Amino acid sequence: MKRLIIIWLFVFVTGFASAQSRIYISGGISTSLGGNLATFDATHPAAWSADLEWQKKLAGSVSVVTGISAFNVSYVNDSTTFGSVSKFNAIYVGVPLIARWNFGNKNLFYMDLGFQPYYLVDAHLTESVIRFGDVRTVDADITSYSTRLYASIKFQQVFAFNRVILAIYIVFPFAGQSPVGNLADHWPINLQNSTYLLSNGYSDFFIFGLKTGIRIK
Repeated sequence: MKRLIIIWLFVFVTGFASAQSRIYISGGISTSLGGNLATFDATHPAAWSADLEWQKKLAGSVSVVTGISAFNVSYVNDSTTFGSVSKFNAIYVGVPLIARWNFGNKNLFYMDLGFQPYYLVDAHLTESVIRFGDVRTVDADITSYSTRLYASIKFQQVFAFNRVILAIYIVFPFAGQSPVGNLADHWPINLQNSTYLLSNGYSDFFIFGLKTGIRIK
């Protein structure tokens, strides 16, 4: 996967260095909503996102956009009604391939839709259970035990003001992509007590975010 991303980026960066291309850098806030933790009293803290996007005009009002997208998701579950107290945070890096429509060819409003594979670069899990009156807490990096590669659809609405952009975006991961991997074989809290394992990891959510940035080329 890492080699594929590098090759993909090299091809597009080389192509986008030509005329009729634009480069944007942006950052913003987001949150993950929905998902398979509906039976738990979980909250989803505000998260961050950062994007470096290359836009190349194809024909008429249609362009293609790719680049690098980094973002994180998290949840906090303080209830022990069904499982453990559980806190999860993960960071992903995606390589979008998006079609962009420039409405009226005025470079004021864009609508984007496309495919975005993304890769888990860091995942951290903290869980606590009460056993015989004592609290047992496990806090660890679970990246190496998790599923690393995922796929999603990304939708954006972008408003441009000269070189400044403001965008609303939604990322829809494909359903059924369990992140658990082989964590159950290594996590000290068993399946019957771990909120993360009981919910088959944190998946089937969608990400909603706002970002702002500038055009640097």
